[in-house]
Amino acid sequence: MLYKIFYLLTEGTFSLHTIFAAIKEVALFKQEDHLYYVHIILLVYVFLPITRAFVRAADEKLMKYALALWFVLGILFPTVKVFWPFSLLVGIPLQWMLNMTYASIGYGMLGYYLKHHNFKPLHYIITGFIGFILLFSATWYESARQGVFYQHFFEGMTCGVAFLAVGIYGICMILAEMREFSLKIRRALLYGSKASFCIFLVHIFFLKMFPSFGLTVTLFPCLISIPFLAALNLAGSLCVYWILSHVPILKKWVV
Repeated sequence: MLYKIFYLLTEGTFSLHTIFAAIKEVALFKQEDHLYYVHIILLVYVFLPITRAFVRAADEKLMKYALALWFVLGILFPTVKVFWPFSLLVGIPLQWMLNMTYASIGYGMLGYYLKHHNFKPLHYIITGFIGFILLFSATWYESARQGVFYQHFFEGMTCGVAFLAVGIYGICMILAEMREFSLKIRRALLYGSKASFCIFLVHIFFLKMFPSFGLTVTLFPCLISIPFLAALNLAGSLCVYWILSHVPILKKWVV
């Protein structure tokens, strides 16, 4: 609802009619684009008792089969569905594909599997590198071919993103187990972890506000402007978290 009020104020359309329209949109889950992830989180948590029971009871063979099935129907299929000959499919075969919401449950199972198997650091590095190459090269090729930025491969349920996620997750696990960080670094990481959900919620505010102050990617060369704006966004989001974390009700239920 805060996003709706923000847009009404910034667009100069704040009135009783637009307020009721905003309430209706929120009630029907027509929210800011990035908030779709909150709906995914809710479903993943609803399924936790089932997924926990499954991973505890499943043997190695069944676990691998479940992950392979998830990868084919929830990751590979969504990746290739827009390309020939898969784009020719109609009817029931298209329904074999897991949609993004239910496919997200598989990431939790994959994380459990990786955490309980001692893969070498090199495996995670190679997997993450392959994911990056797939993501970058496929996006570059299709963007150049179509003349516009092609975003399909950036979707959460695509091969490049999945491989990159495995690589990052595995490297983070290994670093946490193998290295003793200083107290300052551990405190900073813990603070960032606690603030992560708030950052996710509010970072769009800053993305919407930056252009009003002339802060766009054209401000500097992209290699400079993008990291600069990302750092500025992070700093602003952390400030919002710091403020909200000192409000008793919001501290408990929001951040």
